[in-house]
Amino acid sequence: MKTGKIELQKLQGFKVAEKNGRKFVFAWIDETRLFHSEATDRLYCDLVMFETPNSEYSDYAVKESLKKEEDKETTELQIIGNFSNYVKKAEEGEATEEAKTEPGTDDDLPF
Repeated sequence: MKTGKIELQKLQGFKVAEKNGRKFVFAWIDETRLFHSEATDRLYCDLVMFETPNSEYSDYAVKESLKKEEDKETTELQIIGNFSNYVKKAEEGEATEEAKTEPGTDDDLPF
């Protein structure tokens, strides 16, 4: 399972405003960064998730996808979120526990 967060204010066009003690979120996003599904009548923002194996904070970073006309060599979009792979970490923890057990010291043997 991968869990994480996306910082909406780093998406281009998201703003938070406060009025009468309540917070409101406004999104002025360039529609070329959005995908409208006519089948479901829903709006999506395309994102890219890539591994960050040397990061102490998370396993993956998330950015907005580049538009077709943008050059990936010259266009740098902000990291807007991160995700951690908790299944992978749990499996690593199990492997570490197994490594701690010395062979031949298992008390569950029937003889």
